Amino acid sequence: MTDAELRKLLYANPELTVIEDNAPRPMPVAAQEALQRLNRVAVTLTLPYPPSVNAMYRIARNRLILTDAAKTYKIAAGWEAQRAGIAPFTGSIALYVHLYRGHKRGDSDGPLKVLLDSLNGIAYNDDDQIIEIHVWRHDDKQNPRAEIEIREVTA
Repeated sequence: MTDAELRKLLYANPELTVIEDNAPRPMPVAAQEALQRLNRVAVTLTLPYPPSVNAMYRIARNRLILTDAAKTYKIAAGWEAQRAGIAPFTGSIALYVHLYRGHKRGDSDGPLKVLLDSLNGIAYNDDDQIIEIHVWRHDDKQNPRAEIEIREVTA
């Protein structure tokens, strides 16, 4: 997501606010519990198409650091999840991900890393809760996006 797209998102959604470190904040526990009762079985999100894992990191001073594109995507995805009113799932979950890529190149697992990292702490408390992932890759030149359904798994 470019800076212009981020500004457009903020303009179109006045309820979103920018905070100092630009990271979405966790909801208070009482709000999380109330939302969990509402969206307990499954929730679905539509997010912008994530950058590839190849564009996620760069090396600087012999350290691997997150790129600005990956940081921007994580922030925007986190805001979108919060705007949808999603409380973090607390138990085991399964993910059903449909990736609609804008170009007929690239694999399915590269963008998945950024997508899952961006929802960590927002849609689920930690990615170790994910016990199942189903991924489909589609082509949609006009509207690249990621559609993700998160379902609670009961064993």
